[in-house]
Amino acid sequence: MTIYNDTLRVSVSYQGGCEEHEFILIGSSNFAYSYPPIVYTLITHETKDDPCQNPEFEELLFDLSPLQTIFNTETRTILVNLRGVEELIQYQF
Repeated sequence: MTIYNDTLRVSVSYQGGCEEHEFILIGSSNFAYSYPPIVYTLITHETKDDPCQNPEFEELLFDLSPLQTIFNTETRTILVNLRGVEELIQYQF
């Protein structure tokens, strides 16, 4: 997981290959009032009932720029907590 400019990049692996899978980044409306603030996120995975079991690897790209208006901080820094990943990642804008 990395952030480049305003884009969160996450590498995922899953089983499939017959249907296009859909991934959506969801941010919680609850966040930690810390300094800098922490936003809690998760990625949903819609398989569309893909019957195949081939190993698939994909790099997902998510735009984080909407967070800039929600978290108007002086430091212009937000920590992103992605469910399932131990480390917080720093988003500076």
